Parts: sequence; C-alpha cells; structure tokens
Amino acid sequence: MLVVGQPGIGKTVLLKRLSERIIELHPSKTVQITASTVIASASLDGMTIHKFTGIVDGRFSIQQVVNRQKGEQYKAVKERIIKTDVLFIDEVSMLSTVVFDQIGVLRELRDSKLPFGGMQVLMFGDFHQLKPVPNHSVRDPGTVLVDETYMDRLTALIPHHHLLTRVYRQTESDLITAVHELCRGEVSDSTDKFLTNISKNSNTQQKPDVSLYARNFDAAFANSEKLFTLKGLTHERG
Repeated sequence: MLVVGQPGIGKTVLLKRLSERIIELHPSKTVQITASTVIASASLDGMTIHKFTGIVDGRFSIQQVVNRQKGEQYKAVKERIIKTDVLFIDEVSMLSTVVFDQIGVLRELRDSKLPFGGMQVLMFGDFHQLKPVPNHSVRDPGTVLVDETYMDRLTALIPHHHLLTRVYRQTESDLITAVHELCRGEVSDSTDKFLTNISKNSNTQQKPDVSLYARNFDAAFANSEKLFTLKGLTHERG
C-alpha cells in the first residue's frame, strides 16, 4: 500500500497509529518500521530501509547482497527479514528506483517470488517534496519512483494507492491552499495575492532570518532562541 499527501496531512501519525493497531490486533505478527533516511527513521524509533535489508548504500547487486548475508556477520539481518510480517517505509519519495529495485532482495532471502517476498509493505511519502539524492559512484542517477518509465513496475508491486487530503497542521484555508499549490508548482492568482499581502504586512526593516532544520526539536529551539533574543534574554541548550 502506498499512502501519499501534502505536508501537514498526518502521514507519519497515520503510520504510527497503523503499526500500533496491527500489533494490538495481531500480537503474533512482527512489525518493522523503517524510513529512507536516518533522521526520519530515528523519529520513528526504527531503522533505515538500507540497514533493514542489508543493501547498505546500494553499491551491491541483489545477488551480491544475498551472498554477503550468507556469512555469519549478516545472520541477524537475514533472520530479521525472514521474521518480519509487516514492513513500514516512511519518506519513500526519497528512495531512488535503483535502491527500490534492490529491496527486491527480500524475495531472495525469503525464498518467495511474491512481491517483497510475501511481506506486507506499507509506504508513506510525498513526491512533491525532496527527491532521491543521486549517487553517481554506484551509477544511481536518483530517479524518483513515480518517474513515467517506472510507474508500471511500481503499480505492479504496490497496487493500492491512497491520497490523504485533509490537512491537520494548519487551519487557515488560504495558507493550506498556498502550501498545496507551491508544492505542485502551480500558483494561482489568489495565492499570489495572498503571499504578496503577507510580504507587504511584514516588517521590511528587519532582514529575514530563515534556517532549515531536519528535526522539530531543533526548529523549536531556534524559534524560542530568536524570541528570547528579541526580548533581550538568553538561554542555553540543556
């Protein structure tokens, strides 16, 4: 199953709730939560899909991965794969077609010709956000999974697609529309006017201070630090 939706739609929250519900209803099932990046997997108390499957950074072919996991060093990886019944993959939009193909090692290690070796896989992401990072050292151009040349293969492996549409992170309709249109790269006249009004109403005397952070904690700390500075106060990271 593939679940997609714009920012603030609740994809990660849904992932957590589904995993908890599966464990609650089927305590005998083994559920594994993964993500395409270390930061995303850490926030879910999971691991990267690369570590789970043993494909590392994608430098090995599927057969090479299988051969590597015959050794004692990779015994735990193979056992984990065989025991897993349900696999969650968050931020799947950042997985390239090359890496996604290598996840096919699940079939080999589980000795099954079914998609993902018969493992139930639920993927979450937003293909309007960050794309896969190319890794030219292993001949991976970073092609996104929804590329027109790959869609047939993706659909065959993941036939069930769900689009979430209700935004929970914001309540202002104009802002929700603006975020949605900016993600798609299709800005309407009304959104352009909305953004222009925000710019006009902002304090143009103060230089904007924009920073990007990978974790909510770091963003919250930076925001609070800025507020403390404006109030003439200081505080330290505890």
